Amino acid sequence: MAKANRSGVVLEGLIYNILQKYQGIGIVKQYPLNDIFGSSKVDFKIDYKGKTFFIEAKNQSVSGSVDQKLPFYLENIRENKYPGHFVFVLNGNGIRNGALSYLKRKQSELNFSIIDFDNITQQLLGLLEYNQVQTINLRIKPIIKWAGGKRMIMNDIKKLFPSKIEGNYHEPFCGGFSVACELYNTDRFGKDTVIYLNDNIPQLITLYEMIKQNPLALMEELKNERYVVNKENFERNKDRYNSNEIKTNLEIAALFLFLNKSGYNGVYRENREGKYNVPFCKKDNVKLYEEENLMTMSQFLQRCILSCSDYRSALQQARDGDTVYCDPPYHNTFNSYSKNVFDEKSQILLANCCVALKDKVDVMVSNSDEPLIHELYSSATVHKIPVKRVVNSKGQDRTNIVYELFIVV
Repeated sequence: MAKANRSGVVLEGLIYNILQKYQGIGIVKQYPLNDIFGSSKVDFKIDYKGKTFFIEAKNQSVSGSVDQKLPFYLENIRENKYPGHFVFVLNGNGIRNGALSYLKRKQSELNFSIIDFDNITQQLLGLLEYNQVQTINLRIKPIIKWAGGKRMIMNDIKKLFPSKIEGNYHEPFCGGFSVACELYNTDRFGKDTVIYLNDNIPQLITLYEMIKQNPLALMEELKNERYVVNKENFERNKDRYNSNEIKTNLEIAALFLFLNKSGYNGVYRENREGKYNVPFCKKDNVKLYEEENLMTMSQFLQRCILSCSDYRSALQQARDGDTVYCDPPYHNTFNSYSKNVFDEKSQILLANCCVALKDKVDVMVSNSDEPLIHELYSSATVHKIPVKRVVNSKGQDRTNIVYELFIVV
């Protein structure tokens, strides 16, 4: 390959300086190897804690040749020319969005990592210290608790999804996205599937963005004593979360995760003023996260596109051959996660939207076993699934069998 330009040399120097901080690391610059064309060099070969990494740094401030070089590296990865884990470090606005999207679509298939220059130190640390790799063999589970989660009926509903989702996948009401996690764990997503996760709660999406971009910074923030779970910290952090004081995205993510895990039963609820108003769970020393799962989730989110919008805007991204799963607030149950209540009119609008999509995409909907829902989806295939739900705070009668609807539109 051609010699790096001046900006590329600067980027390589920055990476080298970061890597030198690790004790026991082996670094070889411009490492020669055999490639699909005969021979070339890769910017860095790294040996650390029994693992080998190959790093290629690409800096492109204006439109140039980087886009055309990327398939070369992907073919080398496909042909096992790099005997270790391959890592792209990308910087500059000259790399086209289409090229980045192409790279992200190939990650789960070819098992490589992409590091964004803006978080280079933390992401290199995460890669080297935790040896996390992009692979469909990683198993993930939801980071947060979420009211109405599908854990208890997952075995029933996952059978109703396509055996292989070759188009893109969309969850416009993602919440804890437990279904997307299970579809990923059971290898339902095609190799080029992009996963679109949307919710209208900005702080929730901020949490996911932070886990995606800088999970180590989030874990470091959560080590602060103010995130130890007890009633005093809960009330203090709740006031801070609801305040109008300027907070960084890191703090917003940490506060949201803390309140979710220490608030009652995973409920997220806002009053009419948009203030979080869930009570304390009355348990101390709740574990806020599992380190390995948080790091694995960060890897999974690399192939996801996150957004915070109304579900109708999110569904505009759906194209022919895609799969859509809508898990809205259920009718005649808890339906006010945010200050905007999902009422009967909202259910009607959603149903109309889903029916309009069905000719070009696979559409699935979850909802409560209510006459209105049966009426709205009268032309669809409706599955009634029994589920235990908490209905009483008294110990002797905490659960009862109710039914949820899983609708194949």
